[in-house]
Amino acid sequence: MHPTFSQHLTAVKMSERLQDAERERRARAAVSAQHRPDGAVKWSGRLRRNLLRLRLGFGLRGSSAGAAA
Repeated sequence: MHPTFSQHLTAVKMSERLQDAERERRARAAVSAQHRPDGAVKWSGRLRRNLLRLRLGFGLRGSSAGAAA
C-alpha cells in the first residue's frame, strides 16, 4: 500500500473516531440533562412559594374573620 494512501486512511479513521466520540458525549449530556430536574426545581420552588402564599392567605382571612366575629 502506498504511504500517502495509508496516511489518508488513517486520517479518515481518526476523523470517524472523533465524530463518534463527540456523538457519544452529546448523547451522555442529553441523558444526564434529562435526569437533572433543573426546571422541576424552579417550578417546585414557585409552587412551594405559591402554596405558602395561598396557605398564609387563608390563614390570615380565617383569623381576621374570626377576630371580626
